[in-house]
Amino acid sequence: MLQLSEITLRRGTSVLLEQATLRLESTYKVGVVGRNGAGKTSLFKLLLGELHEDQGRVQWPSAWQVVHLQQALPDTDLTAFEYVRSADTQWTQLHARITAAEAVNDGAVLAECYEVMQVIDGYRMESRVATLLNGLGFTPSTYHQPVTDFSGGWQMRLQLARVLLAPSDVLLLDEPTNHLDLETIMWLESWLNTYPGLLMVISHDRDFLDRVTTHTVSIMHQRLRLYQGNYSSFARQFQEALVLQDKSNQKIIKQQQHLQSFVDRFRAKATKAKQAQSRMKAIEKLSTSSDLQEEQALSMQFFDSTAVGYPAISIRADCGYGDQVILKHVELNVGGGDRIGVIGMNGSGKSTLLKSLAQALEPVNGEVSHHPKARIGYFSQQQLDMLHLDETPLAHVLQQADHLTETQARSYLGGFGFGQDKVTANVSLFSGGEKARLALALLIEQKPNVLVLDEPTNHLDMSVREALIMALNDFSGAVLLVSHDRYFIECCVNTLWWVKQGRVHTYEGDLSDYQTLCLSSQQVEPDKTQQPKVMSRAETKQLKQLEREIDKLTQQLKTIESKLADVSLYEADQAEQLQKTLARQQTLQQTLDDKEQQWFALSDQS
Repeated sequence: MLQLSEITLRRGTSVLLEQATLRLESTYKVGVVGRNGAGKTSLFKLLLGELHEDQGRVQWPSAWQVVHLQQALPDTDLTAFEYVRSADTQWTQLHARITAAEAVNDGAVLAECYEVMQVIDGYRMESRVATLLNGLGFTPSTYHQPVTDFSGGWQMRLQLARVLLAPSDVLLLDEPTNHLDLETIMWLESWLNTYPGLLMVISHDRDFLDRVTTHTVSIMHQRLRLYQGNYSSFARQFQEALVLQDKSNQKIIKQQQHLQSFVDRFRAKATKAKQAQSRMKAIEKLSTSSDLQEEQALSMQFFDSTAVGYPAISIRADCGYGDQVILKHVELNVGGGDRIGVIGMNGSGKSTLLKSLAQALEPVNGEVSHHPKARIGYFSQQQLDMLHLDETPLAHVLQQADHLTETQARSYLGGFGFGQDKVTANVSLFSGGEKARLALALLIEQKPNVLVLDEPTNHLDMSVREALIMALNDFSGAVLLVSHDRYFIECCVNTLWWVKQGRVHTYEGDLSDYQTLCLSSQQVEPDKTQQPKVMSRAETKQLKQLEREIDKLTQQLKTIESKLADVSLYEADQAEQLQKTLARQQTLQQTLDDKEQQWFALSDQS
């Protein structure tokens, strides 16, 4: 059992937890929820001993093994397979003992080691590692590539594989679905449902929490509150409590008003002075509760859009980068009111398709055409990088919409959760979620009638996702989107396009059918003897060239990041140099993303 008793936790001048108490049994699967900045990650750091409570006590059995998902990228010369396998230190040490004993033919030590290996199920290690790598999207041909060959997102998958392999009693996962596609998230859910220990997970993915958790811990007003049930159950209980609290508050207000009227009438009368004083004390004791106050509601709303004829977008093309074809023979039309979700594994070409449809990427050959009345609103993570870090949200809006007054611009931004202090704060100080909200605000202000959205929910907490869902459901134009958030997809689309093996198909089914298909295809363990298709000489040459370019870009980015870590660059007289450095970082990151997309597309063909 894990028990937190009267915990107070401070970070600088901020109080994250105050007199907080929590008790979790060893088999609970717990979702940890709360607004951004409430202290979810700090709670994990407290449990890991990276932070220390200012008051109170954290208790759990000393023998418990605690494993957590690290966000830092690995620095190792090991292959992907070796790196994941090394997470089980007991097996690694035992295997080393066996190797040493075999070298000197020490039968006694070998007999002892073989018995321990049987107890810890060590003879299935190779199969277990392969199953994890397969489930997380790695093909057998990539198992023995060096960890450093993989992009940051795929290195994070290797970190996740290590966490799942390592023996543990407590598993702490902070945003484990980041960098994962739908197929991999579904597999992860299936794996976590069989985990026997205490699981605590931080996630903004509502569907993921619903499928994995049995309990929910809410961090609100510096307190921890445990709810029975998954996220949807918690949300229902929370809303019911809000209604009851509101009724209670209304009753208290009526009592206050009644008592106040007595005080106002009789305060000046000597005969009633004593009773008036008594009523005033009663008013002071009556106070409305605010323990369950909701966050400020957002009011995202798309403007009325001009109707667009059919097709709003038409594509007859091969899509890709340069001469490298990622998607072949794409022949699709988008109607003015279509709601389309694009599904498929990471690296399959979903982003390539959306970029091509938005005309943000030239097709390798063929044509992409837009209806004359179509106004395309394209959102991708690159839009966050295009924000001017030394400017404010107010400046961004006024530059784009010069017809707005400052008051109107402030009001508009307020609907996206930017209060008085944030409206005039530099974007450089913003979190990823705040940047995403600003990018969405700028997109909506353009009054598009066709939306092409590539992972719009990244960095957004649940309240913002709900607001975006409501806005999209009121939007009368066409919507095409990619998202790994199934709840978001289910609420916003009615048609699915499936990107698979270089082609785009209409998927005849819903996400539930797709999940069944994905999980059934993952039941078969990878054949370690399977030989990959032999690449042509030209393909091998192209892959090596891409690897060299990726290495070069990665080194250039590291150099830029080192410059940005120099505090002298942020002096007032270095403002111009800072902007040039940030612009260079943005350009390099975009180029690196494109090269990695090409690398994975070519690798998947092997």
